[in-house]
Amino acid sequence: MDVTVDAQGRVLVGYADGCIGGCVQSGPNSFSSYATIARQLDGPRLFTKLDPKPGLTVSDIVTSEAKKSTTVSATVTNNSTADAADVVVRFLDGTTLIGDSAPISLARVSRRQ
Repeated sequence: MDVTVDAQGRVLVGYADGCIGGCVQSGPNSFSSYATIARQLDGPRLFTKLDPKPGLTVSDIVTSEAKKSTTVSATVTNNSTADAADVVVRFLDGTTLIGDSAPISLARVSRRQ
């Protein structure tokens, strides 16, 4: 058995299952084995600096006016394999702050490699 870490901080484990076939059910030893490599596909990495970062995209910015108020809304998409917590969308007119959204959390996109 051996454990290592790849360049992206994902854990890789190699091991042999030396009991296959009839051996599993208390049969005679077949002297056969399977080699297995287990690879981390997603989630936090062994080293925090290599963890995936949220990939947020803001689109569909819409304003609507009613009497003496204006409502601004936007769609925020998380295209990453990392969760994004307490995301606040800041609405600006040039460099002037118009307002901030309430904090939201966006789940990660599950991607299998």
